[in-house]
Amino acid sequence: MSNTTCSAFPLQQNQNSRVEEAGSAVRKLLLEKFPEDYIPEERLKYVGNLGAGEFGRVDKYGLLESNMTTRSVALKLLNRELLSCEKDVRNFLNEMRVLRQLEHPSIASYLGTGVVTAPSREANEPLEHIFLAQECCEGKTIQDIVLTQMKQLPRKQIYTWSQAVSWMLGVCSALQYMHEHEPMVIHRDLKPANIIIVESRDGGMQPKLVDFGLHKVVHFHSDESIRGGLASLREGSRHRPREGGARPGEGPPSPRRADGVGQLLASGGVHVGTNGSVHARRGAAGIAHQAFRMTGGCGSLVYMAPEVHLGEAYNHSIDVFSVALIFWEVFAFRIQLTLVPGEVTIQAVTDYTMKICSGYRPPLPKMWPKELRVLLAEMWEQDFRRRPSFGEIVPRLRAIAEAVRDLEARGRCPGFQGVLPGMALAPPKAPKGSAAS
Repeated sequence: MSNTTCSAFPLQQNQNSRVEEAGSAVRKLLLEKFPEDYIPEERLKYVGNLGAGEFGRVDKYGLLESNMTTRSVALKLLNRELLSCEKDVRNFLNEMRVLRQLEHPSIASYLGTGVVTAPSREANEPLEHIFLAQECCEGKTIQDIVLTQMKQLPRKQIYTWSQAVSWMLGVCSALQYMHEHEPMVIHRDLKPANIIIVESRDGGMQPKLVDFGLHKVVHFHSDESIRGGLASLREGSRHRPREGGARPGEGPPSPRRADGVGQLLASGGVHVGTNGSVHARRGAAGIAHQAFRMTGGCGSLVYMAPEVHLGEAYNHSIDVFSVALIFWEVFAFRIQLTLVPGEVTIQAVTDYTMKICSGYRPPLPKMWPKELRVLLAEMWEQDFRRRPSFGEIVPRLRAIAEAVRDLEARGRCPGFQGVLPGMALAPPKAPKGSAAS
């Protein structure tokens, strides 16, 4: 985006006036720069809210298409107060520029942009909002699926290992595409809640990466150190250290801690009890209930690579690390928070993430295919330079998928047997990285 855009924003006016002026400038910019993407408001009909974050919210709309049919779309709306901040608007437009270039069956499709009149948190009347439209993925998140499976154990198995490998193969294929794209796109917020399993046209189940995160993108691009370091990420290979690197942005001050852990906990709106804890319930259903309440604020926390937690240099391999932990949960039929001893409190989750930073990894049962255990151990390597790329991971996953299908066909796939909470997957005592045996 050229610097001429910057001059469109008045600098010395009251806040409301600045927002209105900025909104008009952005509308004009969208029409000038993205005329083929612009979606007129009269083609949209509000359906309901899907979620919200610090920098915006996501609403479901019906979009009237040229053939007079209506399709469901998800509109990411930028909070109006951010319109007066030139950098935030520019970063929102940068996100749009990137997403409009991405086209992959396992990535929620970009559909367009525009301005819509919608309810606003800062006024009692509807106000204009800039939006970014993507396909609305109707289905269940991997988080929902795993939590549901936990509640069903040991009575019922609702998905198979071959389905799990198929989902993760789709996710890894999408991330390979993103990492090899020009420019490279790093998701940075991979977690089970950001992967939706939808029904594909052929009747199968297709994973979809969603929520690249308004605040993540804005926060990411607003940190000049990250922007400056991105160019160097392609220079190396997994066997050679990258020069430059990048560090996460500092973000707002945390009332708890100044590091990344404290920031996420403070800004996540964790739903906990008055004493700061989620009271334990007995059994897998109780653990799932605790986990559901905690994931609102700590969802990203337990999937972050150590270098992100510690504020160290990182590159695109942070996505590889996150995917490994998601894969473990899907294959283990349980989420990582079941490995947290005692009550699932904010402090307990923080302590668990610090164990991850120190080298601890979830256990890899010997009943799992050896090739999978070896791959996961490499993907969650402590040293990010030693993690494989998704270009290496995808063909290995295809081979693992074949092996798992063969095991299931011969009735040799153990499924959830032996991986119930408190049984074969009890965490090891020493906080050391697990190795495939």
